[in-house]
Amino acid sequence: MSPAKAKVILLEDNQLLRECAILDLQEAGHTVLFAEEDRDTAINKLENLSEAPDVAILDGMCPTKPGRYMSEYAGGDVASKVKELFPETTIVMFSSREKTFSEYRFPPKGIYKDDQVIEGQLGQFVTNLPASAKK
Repeated sequence: MSPAKAKVILLEDNQLLRECAILDLQEAGHTVLFAEEDRDTAINKLENLSEAPDVAILDGMCPTKPGRYMSEYAGGDVASKVKELFPETTIVMFSSREKTFSEYRFPPKGIYKDDQVIEGQLGQFVTNLPASAKK
């Protein structure tokens, strides 16, 4: 049985990684509701969403505003807003640092090759989340 396809929001400050993640998610059949690079823009988009995301994939460390310095709390701020507005959304926090932020950790160890996420892995990761995470 194939799991349901997820509606996803993405927070990633690195433009190349963000674009690769969007493509990877779409190729896996998921819908990207929005993808942003900073906390404030992501929160603004969240507050104006017309449908609830199934999964929020959030960089744990990103800028608070476009062009601002990095904040290790910005991803957590977005996660808090997601839970406030959409309590059923599954949150996946990630970082290039070896730190587990949530029950569903991306990237798992061994998924990097030459500091790049191996193609196809993020979409497959979301596909493999428990069905309850993708209503």
